[in-house]
Amino acid sequence: MTREKAQCLVAENMKILYAWALSRVSNKEDAEDLAGDTMLAVIENAHRLKCDDAFFGWFWQVARNTYSNFLKKRKKHSCSDLDSTVEPQCEDTPESITVKKETVCALHRELALLAKNHRRCSVDYYFNELSVKDIAEKYSLTPENVKYYLFKTRKILKEGIAMERQFGEKSFNPAPFTLRVAFCGNKTEEYENLFEKRKLPGQVLTSAYYSPMSISELCIELGVPAVYLEDEIKVLCDYGFLKKTGADKYQTQIIIMDEGFFAETVEKCKREYAGRVSSVCHSLKEKLSDVKAMGFAGSDLDRDLLLWDILVLAMASGYDRAPKNDFSQKICRDTIGLCYGFSCDINDVPVKRKASSMAFFYNNGAGQKAAVLGFDKAFDFSEVDKLCAVYKKDPQKTEIPVFSKEEWDDLIWNILNAEGDSLCEVIRGCTAICAESMRNRAPEGLSVEEDTFIHAVIMIIFSIIADICEENGVVYPDEAKHPGVIALKC
Repeated sequence: MTREKAQCLVAENMKILYAWALSRVSNKEDAEDLAGDTMLAVIENAHRLKCDDAFFGWFWQVARNTYSNFLKKRKKHSCSDLDSTVEPQCEDTPESITVKKETVCALHRELALLAKNHRRCSVDYYFNELSVKDIAEKYSLTPENVKYYLFKTRKILKEGIAMERQFGEKSFNPAPFTLRVAFCGNKTEEYENLFEKRKLPGQVLTSAYYSPMSISELCIELGVPAVYLEDEIKVLCDYGFLKKTGADKYQTQIIIMDEGFFAETVEKCKREYAGRVSSVCHSLKEKLSDVKAMGFAGSDLDRDLLLWDILVLAMASGYDRAPKNDFSQKICRDTIGLCYGFSCDINDVPVKRKASSMAFFYNNGAGQKAAVLGFDKAFDFSEVDKLCAVYKKDPQKTEIPVFSKEEWDDLIWNILNAEGDSLCEVIRGCTAICAESMRNRAPEGLSVEEDTFIHAVIMIIFSIIADICEENGVVYPDEAKHPGVIALKC
């Protein structure tokens, strides 16, 4: 039998059920509790009834079992009930006033933790004194649903008020969280603004990452009332960060990389590919004179600066050659990409140089394309226009290498071709290591395909390669002298 059909049948027989309950207990409040418990038990177990025609026989069996459990609970608590009855009560004592205040506070706390339909039906019925019919019309519910929520809420509140609630650690000590977006198209202000100066969205994602959580469970973990949390969860669902699972639970839908992931993958990638990257460094040093001999604008720049730049261009070429899936997730407006997160402080990632911004190639709108790979700080793309203006005014004073299309093709596909192939193999191998580690860590249901995951880990792989290269004598340029733009292609 369906839950909906059971609700209707129970609603039609509520008067009979209440009369039956009243005949077995001593007061109206207990009768309401017994009838409510029976109603909940019938609705929540309706799926077990295979033949609808047997409903009423099964219904009264559930009622008898519920009554039996009711008596057991009463017997269990009879001593404490007796003590409280024998103890004389004085309504005006300081102690009784304190107890009342604590009870009211506990009631408000439990109301704050209720799911949306349970909370608003109860508030409107008990506080705003609306009828069941009015509530049903207000929220487009059936009267039977309203009655169900009221009965369910009554049970939840009675159990919750007696509990010692312990908020989770995130309620006072938020976990680190950083959203990253690999994208193609316009800059992703919409997504970044969700997380840039606000802690709550990231705490929701880290809390519901490994297993689904209900709004009530998230309230306890984060120490936030449901009425405020519901809007955050709706926004996260609308943007695809969260997915509703089951009746009332939510689970994170993006990959989140933690401190253990980075500790494992960085060490293993360096161990596996230090030799290959060292060979590339040695080869680039030997070819630097051939690169300078091309005579492109900026070929007379500082030797260490040029060596760093051709290394980065070889890294970019290796990345271009590695197999990867195109972006498919719509981010916002005309932007597509891939969202992922860090649940650790980025400054604690165990690499010396941290790649932070990349564009191969960034079109400045003037027919020139810039190769950009920023380290240790986010790159300001307005710098491209300034550097282009310097080159346009006086090519001899350019601050970065500038290549024609022909010079670019000769550099990438002839002079640096072998190094591009080698770094492609390094990038592919490091991606495989990262993907395997993430498969072992990611919750069930989140797919980790190497050709997609490469977009999420390429910056850390660039950082690993840069670290190894520095250990092999490729000097990281002084940030005061190096603008961050690696090259222009005209």
